[in-house]
Amino acid sequence: MSNYKIYIAFVCFLTLSVHGQMTSADFLKADGTVLRNNNGLGDTITLRGTNLEYWLSMEYWMGPVGKGSLNRSTWQASASSSYPGTDLQNVFDRDLSSRWSSGLAQIPDGSQYFMVDMQENVLFNRVSFEAGSQTGDYPRGYKIEVSEDANNWEEVMSGTGSTENTFVQLPNIYFKRYIKITQTGTANSNFWSIAEFNLYMEDDFTVRNSLIDRFGEDGADVVLDSFQKAWITTNDLDNIKVPWE
Repeated sequence: MSNYKIYIAFVCFLTLSVHGQMTSADFLKADGTVLRNNNGLGDTITLRGTNLEYWLSMEYWMGPVGKGSLNRSTWQASASSSYPGTDLQNVFDRDLSSRWSSGLAQIPDGSQYFMVDMQENVLFNRVSFEAGSQTGDYPRGYKIEVSEDANNWEEVMSGTGSTENTFVQLPNIYFKRYIKITQTGTANSNFWSIAEFNLYMEDDFTVRNSLIDRFGEDGADVVLDSFQKAWITTNDLDNIKVPWE
């Protein structure tokens, strides 16, 4: 049941507890974009309250690490070309100052690609490729494909880059071994660079494993315990309380 429905039910319960036998006048009803009492025939009702939602580490908009970034320790990257002095495996080192770079101006003929072999099928529903300090080296256009065998590819997303930090929410959850990004835009004065590449899966299990990979089991427990204890405090409840009229 949604919080909205719970709130309505609570209002109806209070009305019943005051007046005794419930009648149609005790119900609220929607009238267009507003709520009215007396079963929709009375005055407009303004609902006041605070939605505290629920606490889960998978909630990327409030969670410690956002969506669960997958463990990249065994992944292998390849590409259509590489600029001397850059390394494909730099995209997995958690350092935005190191990078892989194509070494070529961006052209839209489909010849420029970056591919990752995860060594086995993994679950994911989001991808990011960040250019880091190379702020102009984001792909002006991109096509994302996934595969189980690196021969048969499924296109899952395409788009236009506009910033060095590109995060793409995919339309489905995929269980694949390979992912390939093809550069499809034009930038005559910029290479295509990736400083960090990540895949994510937004479920509580993956987020918790991501914390363990990053901080160890004890460290992950400390992060989650601290976050949970600070989520709602007594002061928060004092600040949001609304006296009943």
